[in-house]
Amino acid sequence: MPDHGCPVLNFLYMEQEFEEREGDIKESIRRFEQMLDQQQSQFFDLDVYEQMVEHYLNQGDLDKALKAAESGLENFPYALELMLDKAQILANFQRFDESLELLERASLFNPGDLDVPFMQGSVLNMAGRYEESIQILEELLDRADDKDDILFQLGQSYQNWGNMTKRLPSTKSLSH
Repeated sequence: MPDHGCPVLNFLYMEQEFEEREGDIKESIRRFEQMLDQQQSQFFDLDVYEQMVEHYLNQGDLDKALKAAESGLENFPYALELMLDKAQILANFQRFDESLELLERASLFNPGDLDVPFMQGSVLNMAGRYEESIQILEELLDRADDKDDILFQLGQSYQNWGNMTKRLPSTKSLSH
């Protein structure tokens, strides 16, 4: 973004850029839905696929979000965000095994990424596999700097398991 030396001009420029991007994504969504209706194939950039998935998720349309993620992964098979989105959508459809297989593949391509094991723990919790979820999340605690989300998910897994006898470590004790 060029600096116009004036906060008002900078704001107007940013607003114009946002409106252009918003118009672009609406056009991409229109093209994507036309592609689905006519069973055609079109190419979109990776960020456009990610924006379309996010758009459909925000609209609550999991079917189209899944189709956008799948279409994006056909063109970008190693795209982590699309893998994570698709895994979450599959889990929401209670297709836990497919979700976990995809996350296993994502961990092979992105071994250092902490979002993958976090998502694995979440999906295992949703699938009722609480002990496995807890094991993965506890291992993740040792690798993560920000532990709040992990601790919350751990608490959810223990609560869903019905095992609240184990006391979770406090954030203060983990930071030392």
